[in-house]
Amino acid sequence: MARRLFGTAGIRGGTNVDITPRLCLEITQAFGTWVRRRRKSTGRIGVAHDTRFGARAFAQAAISGAAASGNDVVDYGILASGPFSVNISQSNADGGVMITGSHMPYDRIGILLFVEDGSSAPFDVTDQVESLFETGDLLRVKPEEIGQIHQGASPGEVYAAEVLRHVDRKAIAARRLRVLVDPANGAASTLAREIFERAGCEVVSINAGFQPIPNRPSEPRAHTVEEARNIAKVLKLDMGVCLDVDADRSLFVTSRGEALSEDAVGALFAHSELKPGDVCVVPVNSSGLIEYVAQRTGARLEYCRIGQPETIKAVKTLKAVYSYEESGKYYFARNFPWADGIFSGLKMLEILAKERRSLPELADSLPAFHQVKDSVPVPEERKASVFQEAVRQIREGGGGPGVRDVEMDGFKRVFKDHAWLLVRPSGTEPLIRVFSDATSVARAQELVKAGLAAVKKAL
Repeated sequence: MARRLFGTAGIRGGTNVDITPRLCLEITQAFGTWVRRRRKSTGRIGVAHDTRFGARAFAQAAISGAAASGNDVVDYGILASGPFSVNISQSNADGGVMITGSHMPYDRIGILLFVEDGSSAPFDVTDQVESLFETGDLLRVKPEEIGQIHQGASPGEVYAAEVLRHVDRKAIAARRLRVLVDPANGAASTLAREIFERAGCEVVSINAGFQPIPNRPSEPRAHTVEEARNIAKVLKLDMGVCLDVDADRSLFVTSRGEALSEDAVGALFAHSELKPGDVCVVPVNSSGLIEYVAQRTGARLEYCRIGQPETIKAVKTLKAVYSYEESGKYYFARNFPWADGIFSGLKMLEILAKERRSLPELADSLPAFHQVKDSVPVPEERKASVFQEAVRQIREGGGGPGVRDVEMDGFKRVFKDHAWLLVRPSGTEPLIRVFSDATSVARAQELVKAGLAAVKKAL
């Protein structure tokens, strides 16, 4: 396929413009066809949706597509992605379909596919589904073989029982931690608060009622969660966790009203999770801070391509115990092969309980890393050749000798001080991008300057 419908997070587009009920029906019918032929019998597919406009209608179309292809369907209604994944994995389902716009604006929505272990479907699955959809090779079973539709039985309770057994509830409860949760009026609006209360925390909740248009932008970033930051500071709460609409992303807020960077949070989790000999996987654009933590813990750090399908594929292939993405997705692969913002919040509470230090103290214990980003305009037809020549120059010493070169999604040179230089052609614009990461702004700027010089010389 020249261009995939399924990107790094499903099929996305404008609600009722690019993503329509018909598309949801036919994509799910294609997925159901894949499931049925793989099983050679009736399959079982879960369907859930978020809170935005059209999500319920599109989910009903997906339910019809799954049933029409000869599969029984479990309708979970409004459910966040982590709880949905738990229910898929706990119910012997063959996969799932979630209708969600995740962190996107309210007028956009997406179709996500999940496989039987609850994780996001990899490209080798979505490519097959897409091929069935494009060729129209969709099963239309006999009337007596149309699947049955069932309601999900207490999906919130199934989820709570599973995630709470993977953390030290006694330790968390003993600290009597005070927590703010901001689920962006999304699918975790009621469940997130319940989970943290059952873990023994005092909970302050904002933006917690189901709404198609959330009170703040769905994507949890420092500039979108000012209300949560102010409340955490004024009330001196131990932690705030801000989620996106489907609650797979999380952003953490301190009692000082600071929003911690995703790389800092990723490093705190890595320090807690990793043991000597463990494998940690991160996308190639991750901060050098994770190199520092991996070295300190004795873990082996491996890089993967950017995007959720590639991250999950690498976690499974390399048997990694932990991963994270700079978008705020954290994978505790000893427990679950997917990202879950609520569970990430529980894991942070566990760290606070066991370390007996505050979140600001933990964050301050990490070395600071700084990223610098720039780009060079390069004609589309010359991007490939210019990139290759720039890489050749960097290999010959541009930026200094490295200790590790990584060739995926571009070219990355890692240096002894954990700094790195990344050069990659843009996938969407006539540009070659140059990124760096280092423990000082001056060092990061120096590396970007060397990368820009290599690209310009190659031009």
